[in-house]
Amino acid sequence: MLLFQLLIALLLTSLAHSDNQCPVQIIPRRAVVRYGDDASADCKTSVLHQGMGWEASEGAVHKTTNQNLITWNVSKLTEWDIKPYCFINYKIGDPAPCQVELPVTVYKTPDSVSISTVDHSGPMMEGEQYKLQCDVHDVAPVQYLAVKWYKGQTLLDQITFTDTSETPVNETVTLLIRPDRADDGAQYRCEAELDLGAEGPQPHPTKTSNPLGVTVHFAPQIQICSDWSPLTETSLDSYPLNLYSVVGNPRPDISWRHKSSSVNSSMPLTKYDSGQYEIIARNDLNVDSCFMEITVEYPPELNCNKSYEVKEKILFHPPCIADGLPKPDIFLYKNGQIIQHDFYPNLNDSGQYQLIAHNQHGIINSSFTINILYAPLFYDSQEKFVVGEDSNITLECYSTGNPEPEVWWSFKNKNISSGRRHINIERATSTDAGVYTCSATNKFGRSDKTFIVEIKDHSYSYISLIVLLVLVPLVLITLFLVWFLMRRRSKSTGRYEIQSVKQHEMQPLSNGGPK
Repeated sequence: MLLFQLLIALLLTSLAHSDNQCPVQIIPRRAVVRYGDDASADCKTSVLHQGMGWEASEGAVHKTTNQNLITWNVSKLTEWDIKPYCFINYKIGDPAPCQVELPVTVYKTPDSVSISTVDHSGPMMEGEQYKLQCDVHDVAPVQYLAVKWYKGQTLLDQITFTDTSETPVNETVTLLIRPDRADDGAQYRCEAELDLGAEGPQPHPTKTSNPLGVTVHFAPQIQICSDWSPLTETSLDSYPLNLYSVVGNPRPDISWRHKSSSVNSSMPLTKYDSGQYEIIARNDLNVDSCFMEITVEYPPELNCNKSYEVKEKILFHPPCIADGLPKPDIFLYKNGQIIQHDFYPNLNDSGQYQLIAHNQHGIINSSFTINILYAPLFYDSQEKFVVGEDSNITLECYSTGNPEPEVWWSFKNKNISSGRRHINIERATSTDAGVYTCSATNKFGRSDKTFIVEIKDHSYSYISLIVLLVLVPLVLITLFLVWFLMRRRSKSTGRYEIQSVKQHEMQPLSNGGPK
């Protein structure tokens, strides 16, 4: 058995010698150690050997012949360029060992990372170029260092180094910026990151500077300039200015002009202040302005009299002066009922009315009386009079109109009375017979009504009475005689039949011949 193991060892040794490799394995293959921390690595072999050990400026392990795994260990690594290696004597008859070095990276995170501006202090001007500087103090090794520039969360740039120095160094990097108004208030920062590879700590050691806030001054700009419709009593200071409508740094002063004159923007607007306005934004860098139409809106207003006169049958328009912006809707009411359609009043529509006006800013109402004006009209009355001589007659002319009409009478084309609604004819004679005309007039027209008067003679009346007294009895006597004769003739020509002994009544069979 021992012989078999020896043969295996010789075979492995021969293979290793033929490949020209040192038959040891170091775990880990690379060591990444923070300066001042402990460090260790294992060296193992699977071949027979005459001795193996560690050579190092710190943590060396003396040559041993009875172990196949030995450990290099340092409790506090403070050497920047340490290069430990494991050696082994495995060739029979050859005292020279082979060796494998353990790569060791000793790192140190920066003591501080700071950001600043170069040759500038205070606000920056839009469009001008500025230099930012990042200082990284006492970091190693610099070849693994990356300095990253950020604005907010946005990565702007990344800088790496080719210096192979293993000991701590200070590094300074710069970034050129040309800020615009969007950068006002932006936060810049720089980060120092050590990317030590897969064997290094995860996540990568990083140190970040405090943020550098920048103030960017820029000229005013009115970004939103639109027409405006405020309500009365609103001031120009209430115009919807905000961070998005007017921008500028320093914050612009706002002023107003109307009709080429400056306007006190704190004064309340009236309904007479509508028109074109200029808004002006000004700071130390420049001036910007724009024009807009301002329309001052206000609730409805009514200016009504207590009463109005309106012509009948003419389309009615509300008589009040109605004002308001937007233009108010107008509604007319009578006795609580709305008049919804075109209103052509007639003579009976006089009375109390209410006008209501409203728009989106309010409602108002006013009451007034409407007096309907119309041309004269006549009421029905007796228009024909037939009387005898010496009779008394009264002709009555009933008329209406608004305004009250003037009335006069005429007879045979002559005015006989004025201002009177009736005339009296006493002891009428034939000369009073004829056509009488009543006339009524006002500013809207004239109306005439005629009356006919007939006068009868007395002698004609007496003769008529005598004729009447004579003729009436004669007519009555004649009618009686005719009736009597017809009655007698009817009785003499009738036919009768006796029907039985027991029946004592006679009944006419017919008024004519036999059946």
